[in-house]
Amino acid sequence: MRRELPVLDRRLCIQCGDCVAICPVLCLAVLNPDHSETTLRKNLSEIAPKLDHSETTPKKFLTETARGYPYLKRPLECISCQACVLICPTKAIQMK
Repeated sequence: MRRELPVLDRRLCIQCGDCVAICPVLCLAVLNPDHSETTLRKNLSEIAPKLDHSETTPKKFLTETARGYPYLKRPLECISCQACVLICPTKAIQMK
């Protein structure tokens, strides 16, 4: 049986970084020419635990930290939990 993986529609993505921050196995990364992935991952790991990911979570923190398109860097590690799909405010991520 084929496993479904998250697929991004860049036309809908607002580059908020929520999907990268919520991924429990860290298989998503941000494609950003201005920052290294290591820097972005470090910043997100410091900020994400402090946020409650509710409707009141200030998007400013993640937006400033993770500007760029997410991509599936480690597809073999993805557990298909759909956390990224559920948190995406524009429904830019679908499981396929």
